[in-house]
Amino acid sequence: MAYNSYGMGPGADGDGRDKLRASDADREHVAGLLRRHAGEGRLSLDELSDRVGQAYGATTLGQLDALVGDLPPDPAVPGEAEPVSLLAQWQRPEAFLPRRHSLYYAAMRYLIIDLLCIVIWAMTGASQGIYQGFWPAWVIVATVAAFGLKASRHLERQAERRELESERRRPLGQ
Repeated sequence: MAYNSYGMGPGADGDGRDKLRASDADREHVAGLLRRHAGEGRLSLDELSDRVGQAYGATTLGQLDALVGDLPPDPAVPGEAEPVSLLAQWQRPEAFLPRRHSLYYAAMRYLIIDLLCIVIWAMTGASQGIYQGFWPAWVIVATVAAFGLKASRHLERQAERRELESERRRPLGQ
């Protein structure tokens, strides 16, 4: 089944779809798409205002199609977005965690590794002087370095997100 340019219902492939009555949900969806395209710079503020007014006044799906016909299709249109495999999601477990907790959980993982190494060192005769060196120090150095790298990447991504968010909130035309 083909989809129209805003991702709702069957496409305009000669099936009479353009004469079907539009629902409130259809109007809201098109208005949201228009706002998103204006935020990306494809529509001026005047065009946005005119088109949103027309969207809320539209009675048929054909009228809604005309409002978004000259814009690129919505990336959330069924069948057009690239599917994300479950395997790819499981390979990135931090994708399932809230962003604010990802550093906390990473620190806990590294701490558990370090503590486990210290326990193994203590149980294998460290207290009796059999081993002369504190070998878990090498593991601790490696995990601190790995955590530092992860934290720096996290902070860079966080700064990029803040910058994008501030650009998105900036009024149009500035």
